[in-house]
Amino acid sequence: MSSKDWFLLGHHEFLTQLEKYREANREVKQKIGADSIHTKQAQRLKALTLAVWTKIPTNPSNPELRLGNALGKEHTHWFRDKFLQQYRVFFRYSTRSKIIAYGWVNDDETLRAYGSKTDAYLVFKKMLESGKVPNNWDELVAETKKIS
Repeated sequence: MSSKDWFLLGHHEFLTQLEKYREANREVKQKIGADSIHTKQAQRLKALTLAVWTKIPTNPSNPELRLGNALGKEHTHWFRDKFLQQYRVFFRYSTRSKIIAYGWVNDDETLRAYGSKTDAYLVFKKMLESGKVPNNWDELVAETKKIS
């Protein structure tokens, strides 16, 4: 399967972060030009792009993407992909409707750091518990937009 086989949707929290990634990359590109492809910002955007449009849509049920109890037992239907060691993109999917809904991706301020108050898993769990990102599938899909 590929991204052509799925409707890729992003929640506002994911889309906001995606735009931050893109903007950081644009700023560096304007400053240093062609060499910007070697920067942290470019590498991060490339890794996220590969995850969202290629890796995850190829097989969203891949066991490597399972969360287990990292967000608590009430959130085991969420999945995540890891990239560049401390970055995570969280998503849900439905094979019936062929939808992958991205909930959030962390940034430099919320790197994966076990036990930290700003750990990516802890931050996302709080988003789910507060309703900032809906845990209910229908509500999540209703609050998403097609990503491009």
